[in-house]
Amino acid sequence: MSTPTLVGRTLALDFLLVGITALLSTCWPAHSEHRSTGVIRILAVLAIVSAPAFLRLRRSDWWLLHGITLSGTATITIGVSFAGGGTTAVVSSMLYLLVIVHVFYAYARAVAWLHVCVAAAMAVLVLHNDTAVGPSELVVLLGVVVAISVLVGWLVRAADLAEIDFLTGLANRRGLESAAQAMLQSRPDEHQLALIMIDLDGFRAVNERHGHAGGDDLLSSLARRWQRLLPKGALLARHGGDEFVLLLNDQTDSELEAVLTGMRAALETTSFSAGVAWFAPGESLSMLLSRADSALYEAKRSGGATTVFSPGPSDDQNGQDILLGLAAREFAVFYQPIIDLNTGMLKKAEALIRWIHPERGLIPPDDFIRRAEVSGVITILGEWVLTEACRDAASWQPNGDGEPIGVSVNVSGLELEDPGYATRLARILSESGLAPNRLIIELVETDYNVDAPVVAGNLANLAVAGIRLAIDDFGTGYSSMNRLHQLHVHQLKIDRSFVAGITHREQDVPVSPPSSPWRVHWTWKSSRRASSTASRPPGCGPTVAARRRVTCTAGHSPVRPS
Repeated sequence: MSTPTLVGRTLALDFLLVGITALLSTCWPAHSEHRSTGVIRILAVLAIVSAPAFLRLRRSDWWLLHGITLSGTATITIGVSFAGGGTTAVVSSMLYLLVIVHVFYAYARAVAWLHVCVAAAMAVLVLHNDTAVGPSELVVLLGVVVAISVLVGWLVRAADLAEIDFLTGLANRRGLESAAQAMLQSRPDEHQLALIMIDLDGFRAVNERHGHAGGDDLLSSLARRWQRLLPKGALLARHGGDEFVLLLNDQTDSELEAVLTGMRAALETTSFSAGVAWFAPGESLSMLLSRADSALYEAKRSGGATTVFSPGPSDDQNGQDILLGLAAREFAVFYQPIIDLNTGMLKKAEALIRWIHPERGLIPPDDFIRRAEVSGVITILGEWVLTEACRDAASWQPNGDGEPIGVSVNVSGLELEDPGYATRLARILSESGLAPNRLIIELVETDYNVDAPVVAGNLANLAVAGIRLAIDDFGTGYSSMNRLHQLHVHQLKIDRSFVAGITHREQDVPVSPPSSPWRVHWTWKSSRRASSTASRPPGCGPTVAARRRVTCTAGHSPVRPS
């Protein structure tokens, strides 16, 4: 079924077209001498005058729509009965087709077909006693009604499927956007609208353990159970992967908590985290989604299985301060040198972004990267960092062994969801003159969804272009060697929790089993987070407080650290 706004517009158009058509028909003489032109004109004017009133329809009281539809059918029936019979009456009965058009948008298919049957029955009732109308004319009329009904119903169904998630039957991202926009437009000022983002905890482990079929079964069963628990007027959509979005209208905090408690009780083998954002006047849907996503992130970071409420929108919530900082050249890129312990040579440098605020001083990335992600400006910020890093690295001299020094740049999972990311990165490399194999793109293991076609396509395109990929903090998420092979990963940066206990060279390394296709290298990584200016090449400044790090690179045999 469509939203009240769309139904109101369709009703207004139907009544307007019926009125205008009926009024124009009275401007010329009819074949029937018994036509009551005055009555038809009155009905036509009433239809035209009442049409604008439906544009203000904002309520979802479907009994009211039933009454309007039936009254429209009755009005057409009265007009046909006063048409004088014969061909004039038959042609006038074609106005019933306008009823058929809107019922498939306004009601479920079964109810829509019921209204079609009522219209067809009224047409037969008003025409069957007409001596000029025989069985053949009635068959043609009913055949046209049925054919148009099937066609319109199929078109409406096809349009609905474009906004429905095939797996769960819920609204998909497109359906959520259209429904949410309608709810925002029709929301009375005194009613509150809440948007809740829900993410299943540990869903990746379900896919790895039971396969994608098991994960799909879990999602579809949850959708069915949750739908039965939601209050009237609520909208549940699948936003992508294991993430759902729930829209609740006119609910208090306690009522909202009760809904989420019931949804959690419906879970059997897993839990979910939720981020809640209340709509604020003047706020767009994208801003509302960003605040809810930020709250969801906090819920996941706190351990999951909890609900976090977002504060109201603030001036810096939309990332405008970050954009202004970029325009004012307040951001800088620092480089952290990474040295191979086997050779003592500088191998690469990791690009680190810092915000040098005129009032707050040096701001670490933890204070602004997440806001950049939820506000959508991470794409602009990420492109700036890549441009600066590639341009600087292109000017670096080779190390003592004559090897070119690479540069690694951390990339947000949200950037990979941009279809044009790989193309944009290729352009940056071309403009800077940096060889693709000198760039390493670092991804946090838990920060991206490889199952998303856009993400998988971008990663594949980067690998084909010769750009190396690295997984940072490997081991903190749920992964597998097969999954890494699918990602075309060149390096793994093992989380320090795996190597913190290694204190001497003879101690076994807790990675790289004999059958592993990965080679283990030991490198020193400076813990000094900002020891040089933005443009200074790596290795020019002092390297202090270095710490040991394990880097696994693709190879043919494991190598023990020396």
